[in-house]
Amino acid sequence: MTRTAEKTDFLKSEPFHIRRVTVDDAANLMKYLRGILSDPMASIADLDEMVLDSFREREHLRKLEMSDTGLGIVAVLPSEKVGNFFTVENRDEIVGFLTLEPTRRRKVKHVVELGMSVRVDWRARGVGRKLVEYAIEWAGQNGRIEKITLNVFSENKAALSLYESAGFIIEGRLLNQIKVEGRYQDLILMGRVTGGE
Repeated sequence: MTRTAEKTDFLKSEPFHIRRVTVDDAANLMKYLRGILSDPMASIADLDEMVLDSFREREHLRKLEMSDTGLGIVAVLPSEKVGNFFTVENRDEIVGFLTLEPTRRRKVKHVVELGMSVRVDWRARGVGRKLVEYAIEWAGQNGRIEKITLNVFSENKAALSLYESAGFIIEGRLLNQIKVEGRYQDLILMGRVTGGE
């Protein structure tokens, strides 16, 4: 799919919009990620293990923008309009983030890995579902992506249910792979064929 033909419109029927992420989102995205990573159950990485700086994030977003098979999308709250001006306080506040990360290895170039997070106060409100639906549609139209993979904590029943309803199947289970606050969890590996080439 060419950059000019790809879907870039907002989902207007929701209280949030889904759109492609740009390098201009780096500062807002870092703020969002700091909030997500402060929850030990939200990611394999903890906040103190991540290096969140503007330069690195801008480079990561630039690579996603330039990649033929990479995608970064955000769910944002629209800016509020007061008179003829948009308020600065809520300017594109991020409530969800999804990436499809490509690989450089030729033998798995047809596969991307999905990573997604949703801000805790916006969970169970359709944000994750809309992000996943957008990503699946984009990947199916891409022409180069044949499979999407992901991993999810075994105790994250809401995410497991969402992914299964979106056509992902369980492909493996890494026993006791995650240890949070002295408790073990399995890591569930899931995949979905896109209908690409």
